[in-house]
Amino acid sequence: MKNYITGIITGISLTASAVMFMGAKMQDDVIVAKRISVVDENGTPTIILDGETGGISAMELNIFGFNEDGILKEGAFIEVKNGSGFLGLLQGGEIIVKGKDTSENVYISSSTVRIGGRDEKSTRTYIHSNGISIESKKSKSSAVYLGLLDDEISGAISINNLKGERTIVLTSDITGGGGIELFNGKGNRAAYLGSNTDEDGLIKLYDRYGDDGWGQTGKK
Repeated sequence: MKNYITGIITGISLTASAVMFMGAKMQDDVIVAKRISVVDENGTPTIILDGETGGISAMELNIFGFNEDGILKEGAFIEVKNGSGFLGLLQGGEIIVKGKDTSENVYISSSTVRIGGRDEKSTRTYIHSNGISIESKKSKSSAVYLGLLDDEISGAISINNLKGERTIVLTSDITGGGGIELFNGKGNRAAYLGSNTDEDGLIKLYDRYGDDGWGQTGKK
């Protein structure tokens, strides 16, 4: 009889514990632990959350989210190979770093890195695959550009006005020569200092419309 009563009490205790555990899961209670280890089907740890160090250990960590259609998509992954870490952005992902005032200080996408806010209240620096551009506080156009020209072969440094129009351009072409071009307020070429195809020094002046005016080489 005593064993029978003990069995009933034990059963009631286990049932109560199960109900309490199920209730904790349903209520999304906080789980408190110094260390949480997530294992795979073989019992091998895949993710370790360490409360004392505040670290997350994982050979590969995938981050998922829902798109506009409510479909779960992989958005990013963090992977470690041979002691080196990799961060991958998928589905056109972005990284945004914000300051204390919640304004964006750094923006990283698959094609562009922007340092500085997105509005005209701050100076902004853009890093693209073919160059670097700097925008001033009062303009949405580049004030300085360092990179490749349209042919994606020649390098150039361009200093622009508030309208984004070039005023001074330092160039280097595929022949190995360098040059300095000056432009007037209307964006037309005003002067050129460089070399010609014969490698002689060359100075050229243009009229207000950018048409040829006067020129002189350094050949004797």
